[in-house]
Amino acid sequence: IRLLTKGLELLMILAETPERNQLELALQCPLGATLTVTKGYAAPEVQRAHERAFALCQQIGASRALFPALAGLWGFHFLRAELQTARKLAVQLFGLAQSLADPTLLLWAHTAQGMILSTLGESPAALDHLEEGIPLYDPQLHRPDLTRVGAQDPKVICLSYIAWTLWRLGYPAQARKKAEEAIAFAHELAHPFSLAFALDFGGAGVHMFLRDAPAVHAYAESLVALAITLAALYLFFNASFVSSYEALHIDFSINWTASHALRDGEIPYGKTRLAERAAALGGPTNLIY
Repeated sequence: IRLLTKGLELLMILAETPERNQLELALQCPLGATLTVTKGYAAPEVQRAHERAFALCQQIGASRALFPALAGLWGFHFLRAELQTARKLAVQLFGLAQSLADPTLLLWAHTAQGMILSTLGESPAALDHLEEGIPLYDPQLHRPDLTRVGAQDPKVICLSYIAWTLWRLGYPAQARKKAEEAIAFAHELAHPFSLAFALDFGGAGVHMFLRDAPAVHAYAESLVALAITLAALYLFFNASFVSSYEALHIDFSINWTASHALRDGEIPYGKTRLAERAAALGGPTNLIY
């Protein structure tokens, strides 16, 4: 981030030309992606970087570079629960990917469409997009550190959201199976952000819907262990990590299992866990979940 920021500062002394703007675009896009990981999708710094990249793309006519800028803005508005704005951006992403006939961009566009439609309750349409995205996935091409579009692996996202959507459509057994598939694949990738997403959404989230308290507890504890191992990349008690899915979901999952422990008569355990989480949680995280 320091290097990218310093590069942008140096560009400010140059006259605005197409060549200079091209250089700035080459810095703004990775800056937005990096800030997404360190600050969270809904951080103001992320919005500024992606909005500037979007404006530069329009000025210099860089159509392919427009996609990560749009995707970043989509993530920003999605995590801020500005769902109608996110829906419009997802439609733009899909149209752009189709016009460029790029399988990588189509994969991410299907993923974005599936996520927003699922969140809006349009489950059949969401399932169509998510299932159409998976065949486009190639692990040699589409890992998040290769495409630099999202912080998590798109196949992990699709599998996890398919699990949620199947549960909403009334298929709990299929939802559990798809959640297990998402987690197994994330373990194979050995990509920390993707594993956290799978443990959260596919693990704790789906099993919460299934009322499987022991499983929710196990997945939540796995997320805590992952947070510690990764030197606080997923600090669930750090309010400055304002927009990660996992920061809120770890707390919610542990609170949920603690509440079930109270209900089931395990009063000391339940009270202890709830007290620990109340003391640790420093503030709200993302707005969408």
